[in-house]
Amino acid sequence: HGQCGAVLHRADSEPAGTATRRAGGAGLAAALAASNPKGEQAPLKAPSPSRPMFYAPGFDPYLIIAQIITIQSVLYANLGLWLCILTGLMGNQLNSISLRQLFSHTAIRLNFAGGWIPLVAYFLNSIAGAVALTFIVERAKKCLDFTVTFHFVHFFCCWTHSGFPGSWEWWMANGVSILIMALLGEYLCMKREMQEIPLFGAASAGAGYSRVQRRHSGSSAV
Repeated sequence: HGQCGAVLHRADSEPAGTATRRAGGAGLAAALAASNPKGEQAPLKAPSPSRPMFYAPGFDPYLIIAQIITIQSVLYANLGLWLCILTGLMGNQLNSISLRQLFSHTAIRLNFAGGWIPLVAYFLNSIAGAVALTFIVERAKKCLDFTVTFHFVHFFCCWTHSGFPGSWEWWMANGVSILIMALLGEYLCMKREMQEIPLFGAASAGAGYSRVQRRHSGSSAV
């Protein structure tokens, strides 16, 4: 009777969290025993490699600078590619493409056909920029920052090349480009963050964490 009373007293004095964790552990052990009735030890598997993450926890200025340079390089290369494609589709010579179409605010005009080429290229480039944010930045809350940074650098380059932009078409094109790139980039990043990452390469359902859950679990562990 004394031993039973001691056991009951210890069970009553345990915190609710400890009892819950102990019950959860017992349930997990029972589930593992039911899935392996013969008692065979399953071979350990190395975690399956997930897609590489470009970001690191904490503030890393070198990583941020590398991401900015990568975004600028990718988007300018893509903008030049779209200018070549659209110029060819319009029946013009590719040698007519110059830095003026990239950095001059006078190149974007709605009153002649040639002025539509940079405008359409800007919009297509913003979609490509959203995809680039998904694989380079990978954080939905940082998409607006990198989008504004890219367009601010582009504004400075245009100002240096041909003076302060005084064309309303140029401001309209860049404003719409910021909206498309930021909103679409946030949507794609959020969709990618919620994808499950398998823990041990298991094919069973529910055997993984989403990227958001993994980040939260890592921060709580710290």
